[in-house]
Amino acid sequence: MDITNKRVQLSVFTVVLLILVASLFSSIAGYRYAVISLKGNQFITAAEEAHHLVSELHLGNSKENKRALQSRSFAEFDVNTLPNNAINEFTTSCQLLVGLDNKLNNLNTELNFIELLGEINSIKNTQAKNLAINMVVDESADFKEKVAKGLYNFVLDNPDDEIAFEILEQKFSHKITAEQRQALRRQLHAMTQPEYIKRAIQLTSQTGAMTDAETQSFNLEYQPFYDSPYAEVRAAAIEVIGLVQREDEIELLEQALFDVDNDVSNAALTVIGKRQLNDPQLINALTMLHAQNGHSLSTEHQQHIEALLYEFGVI
Repeated sequence: MDITNKRVQLSVFTVVLLILVASLFSSIAGYRYAVISLKGNQFITAAEEAHHLVSELHLGNSKENKRALQSRSFAEFDVNTLPNNAINEFTTSCQLLVGLDNKLNNLNTELNFIELLGEINSIKNTQAKNLAINMVVDESADFKEKVAKGLYNFVLDNPDDEIAFEILEQKFSHKITAEQRQALRRQLHAMTQPEYIKRAIQLTSQTGAMTDAETQSFNLEYQPFYDSPYAEVRAAAIEVIGLVQREDEIELLEQALFDVDNDVSNAALTVIGKRQLNDPQLINALTMLHAQNGHSLSTEHQQHIEALLYEFGVI
C-alpha cells in the first residue's frame, strides 16, 4: 500500500513538474536557447541542439512544428532519476526564467533593467544563469539605448558583477563613450576576478587623443596592475603601453621581459615591436634573454626575441 501511494505521489509530482517545464518552453520558445536536459543532479545545456532549433523555429511558424520541436527537447528528461534538491533547484530556476522572459517583454526603463540584473544574479545554477544571460544579450537589440545606459550605470556601481560586465562587454562595448571609459577605469581597483580585470583593462584602455594631464591620469589608473599577482592582469597592463606612452615604460617593459610568465614577456615583446622601441636598455635586455639557453625559453618566445633583434640590427 505504501509503495503504491509513493508511486502515485511520484507520478503526480512528475506530471506537475513536466507541466511547469512545458509552460517554461512555451513561454520562451522564441528565445531559442531554452533547450535543457537534466541528468543526475546537473543541468546540461544542449548548446548544439539549441542552435539547431534556432533555424527550425524560424523556418516553420506553425504551432504544430513548435510543439514537435519542444517535445524533442524532453526526450531525455527523466524526473525519476533526480534527487529532491535537484528538482527544487530546477523548478526554482524555471520560475525565475519565466519571470525573466516577462520582464524582457516589458523592459522600458533603466530601473527595470537593473532589477532584471538583480534577478539574474539570484539564479544559483550556473547553466541556468548562463541561459538567462544569453536571453538578455540576444533579445536586447530592440531596446539598446535603454539597456546600454542601465547596464553601464549598474557596472559602475557594481564593478565586480561578472554577469553585468559580461553583457556590457559582449553587446555594448562600442557604445561606451570616452568619459564613461574613464569612469570605469576608476573602478578597476574594486574588481577581484583576474580574468575580468584583464578584460576590463582591455575594454577601458581604448582611447583617442589626450592632453598630457589626461595621459598622466590615464596611466595612473593602470599603475597597480603592473605588479599584480596574476599573470594575465600583468600582461593586459603591459599591452596598454602599446596604446599610450608612459614615462616609466622602459623600466616596466624591461621588468616584463624577465617575467616568470611567458605571456607577460610576450606582451612586452609585442609592444616593443609595435612601437619600435629600440632603447639601449631594452636592446640589452633582449640580448640577455637571447643568450639564455633553450631550456629556459620556449621556441616561440626565442623566435620572437630573435625577430626583434634582427629588426633592430643587433644580429
